[in-house]
Amino acid sequence: MRYIEFNLIEEYKKFITEYPKQNEDCFRKKVLLPELKKCIKERKILKINVGTQPISYLFLDKIFADLMRKDKIWYGILLIHFNFEGDEKIIQDILEMLAKTEQELEFAEMEKLTLKERLFGLLPTTLQYLIKDFKKYLKARKEGRKMIVPPEIASYRMEQCNKCEHLNPSILGKRCKICGCFLKLKTPLSFEECIDVNNVRWGEWREDENKETI
Repeated sequence: MRYIEFNLIEEYKKFITEYPKQNEDCFRKKVLLPELKKCIKERKILKINVGTQPISYLFLDKIFADLMRKDKIWYGILLIHFNFEGDEKIIQDILEMLAKTEQELEFAEMEKLTLKERLFGLLPTTLQYLIKDFKKYLKARKEGRKMIVPPEIASYRMEQCNKCEHLNPSILGKRCKICGCFLKLKTPLSFEECIDVNNVRWGEWREDENKETI
């Protein structure tokens, strides 16, 4: 990869002189980010001289952290396209800050996912499966799949369910004790499947397949 020289301190001083009412966030958006994107596009390395002055500490951490937080630029991309020069202590602080920011972002994503799963888990089990089934329906429709299976496939599915220990022959009709679905409604739908993790009896069906996929 080729290098592009970039003196961070000098460029920042020049920017503030030209735009005295702007701050480091504007510098990141208008100067540093465009240079970085240019390097990524042209497969070059931005050789950044961070200088040796204490002024670096006033904005470096925020600028580089925001490249990850606000601009959604991955940690590995930054390491590939940045080459730091200057005070070793400042460079080490930047690298440690980047690694710390990556951990924070990963943790925040995990927390968000955990919260979403936690809220979903508060719903009644049957409702959870209905939501999942609706999502599968939308996906199948988007793919242009046939929604209803041939009669012989539906009959095969029902036969398998009739042999299952989780069958619930209720007054309203045969139901699955695991998902709560009425089997007369579930078995004809191509995107449905047996959800017994210990013994999957039948899977989704596609029009171009001659047998069930499990």
